[in-house]
Amino acid sequence: MRVLVVAMVDSVHTARWLAPLQGAGWDVHLFPSTPPQLPHPLSCGVTLHGYGRRPKSLAPGLTWRSLSLAQGKLGRVAQWLAPEPPKHVTLLRLIERLQPDLVHSMETQSAGYLTAAAKAEAHRFPPWLHSSWGSDIFLFDRLAAHRENVRRVLAACDAFHTDCQRDVALARDAGFRGRIAAVIAGQGGLDLERVAALRSTAPPAQRTEIVVKGHQGWAGRGLVALRALDLVAPSLRGFRISVVSAPPEVQIAAELLAQRHGLRIDLVPPGTPHDEMLRLHGRARVSLGLAISDGVVNAMLEAMAMGSFPIQSDTGCGCDWIHHGETGFLVHPEDPEAVAAALRVALHDDAIVDRAAESNAETVRQRLDQRVVGPEILALYRAVASSAPARTSVPTRAARPRHRWPWPLAHESAGLLLFWMPKAGCSTLTEWFLEAAGRAEALARQPGTGREQKAHGYRDGAWFVEQGFNGSRWSRARRLDALYGRADLTRVVVVRNPLLRLVSSYFATLGDPVVQREMRASGLSLGVDPGAVTFRRFVELLEAVDLDECDAHVRRQLTNDCWHRSVGVDHVVRLERLTPDFDALCERLGLPPVRRALGVRPKRPREDAAHPSADVPYRELMAALRAGRGLPANEQFYDDVLVQRASALYADDLRVLGYQGPRDH
Repeated sequence: MRVLVVAMVDSVHTARWLAPLQGAGWDVHLFPSTPPQLPHPLSCGVTLHGYGRRPKSLAPGLTWRSLSLAQGKLGRVAQWLAPEPPKHVTLLRLIERLQPDLVHSMETQSAGYLTAAAKAEAHRFPPWLHSSWGSDIFLFDRLAAHRENVRRVLAACDAFHTDCQRDVALARDAGFRGRIAAVIAGQGGLDLERVAALRSTAPPAQRTEIVVKGHQGWAGRGLVALRALDLVAPSLRGFRISVVSAPPEVQIAAELLAQRHGLRIDLVPPGTPHDEMLRLHGRARVSLGLAISDGVVNAMLEAMAMGSFPIQSDTGCGCDWIHHGETGFLVHPEDPEAVAAALRVALHDDAIVDRAAESNAETVRQRLDQRVVGPEILALYRAVASSAPARTSVPTRAARPRHRWPWPLAHESAGLLLFWMPKAGCSTLTEWFLEAAGRAEALARQPGTGREQKAHGYRDGAWFVEQGFNGSRWSRARRLDALYGRADLTRVVVVRNPLLRLVSSYFATLGDPVVQREMRASGLSLGVDPGAVTFRRFVELLEAVDLDECDAHVRRQLTNDCWHRSVGVDHVVRLERLTPDFDALCERLGLPPVRRALGVRPKRPREDAAHPSADVPYRELMAALRAGRGLPANEQFYDDVLVQRASALYADDLRVLGYQGPRDH
């Protein structure tokens, strides 16, 4: 895969994020979003597109490509005759030349604005993933000078990534209607094995150092942090205090504080190597950082990884990582009294500091280890590249159109977009929808022997023609893109427990030769005798392939991600509670009430099924059904091992949808 990343090339966070891509053997290109800087030394294995001549001190393994039109001795004359184009034009020309599978802008106010300007002048554009950093939306969307630009980025990008749940809701409120791709730590994770060597072996409660973030300006509140230290000064004797990246006003205040109370305060200059910053947290008992706005603060994550007790302002996203009062404190950034109260506890309560270090170490191991975050980043890129709108406005004959899934059921007079999903009550929902739209008679005339065939046949045929979506799938997809963007339509999607849906997909796949044919085309073969395939074997097959790379029909049948990776929705309804929720929705939208019970009821386990049904071949299961014994409940296909394996396959869906396991209805 070829990826073009628009980002701050000198940032360690950019370099760490790119590391998994390099390890995957992808073709990674980096475009600078800020004035020319030397790339971070960790950015090896990528191609950097910079201005001017190749820097002499470039890190080994980094390829340089100049963006300047004129070089050499006549460069200045040539630049005077033909000045460099605007930066967004240069970016657009690079995109047209590289034809990347994906463009990823990291941070909004430089990379996001730049990429949006390039896309505005493009006739065609690759799938665009945008990442929000820090205060990008939380603060800047409230400022008049930035609000319009922030919303222009969110309206133009295809997928959105952030490092905290708070910004997901803020992006939706700001008008984003694309796909919420993932919530992943924006700095790409830490090499926990390497940083462990930088951490003090002493228990945190025995450490005698404190790290204070000295930033002061539009967001940082280093002076408030020093005022809090002033209030607890008697408790600080014997401690060494390191103030990081302090501007002149904070340096002066720190020096006066040290003189007033006889404290040892060291000023750590900007540009200090990152490993040294980790060592500071690794020797610290407490790490304190205050700002009026931020995202997930990297210094807080690093403190957690190094065993230091974090005290962080509550205007960031610390609540995604810290349990207030147990594994750290979240305080108001402009209330020195509250900060001082938190410091007193952290300085005197040895038990809470040591317990927090143990708990935070486990949190970091599960969520910040590069070995965990790296595969999440690769999966994120694959998903966005495969499900975003197609790159070209007109497909070539050889090109296979990449339309979005699913196609919705559109009731424009009622202002409703209903997203259907296989194995989540789609047949019943389709029939109800067509009746509510006044198409009951046409539905009855539709050829087909069964209710499901009639409903789906009418939906996929006459309904789209009547609504003007006739023509090829490609042309329908283009028309539907405009429909997705309609702000006046209420978007509702019905979902189902992914693990129970997986069992239904197993039966549908084994019983449908069309799906099996599409599976083979995607490299997912059931073998010579599909009837011998058990549910356990089916899960093994899914583990062996990347579903995001499969044919759209297969992906739609076997995964739960076709809605939240494609379009934004206003209401997510669980199939298990569909009837009451849809009754309320119909009343609100002025639609006829539902005439039949919708949803599913948990099936009572069969008494003769004393063991999980995961190892019974499909052929035997269907023979039992024909003999009148029925099928086991979907839950009965799971033992502890399969719960773990299937949960790993659908971890993102389980997290997004809120289901806890196969018995969660």
